[in-house]
Amino acid sequence: AQGFFLNDSPIDPAFFVISRPARTIFETTLAGTYIDSYQVFEQDKLALLSNIVAYPTQNIVYVASGNSIFSINKGD
Repeated sequence: AQGFFLNDSPIDPAFFVISRPARTIFETTLAGTYIDSYQVFEQDKLALLSNIVAYPTQNIVYVASGNSIFSINKGD
């Protein structure tokens, strides 16, 4: 993993783990159980994936890659 974010919200606690070679963000429970993974259709946009921040009350995940910031709506 090249980075991670601990979402310590009492509503939706989780780890977000960044895998730059796979250009993927993995979401797990605090115990390590897989929840979901996130990618984009244009994989080159996540080539410089470096950071992630989650806002569980808004169901949004912000991702930094290079000089761009992307948002992912987790939905319901």
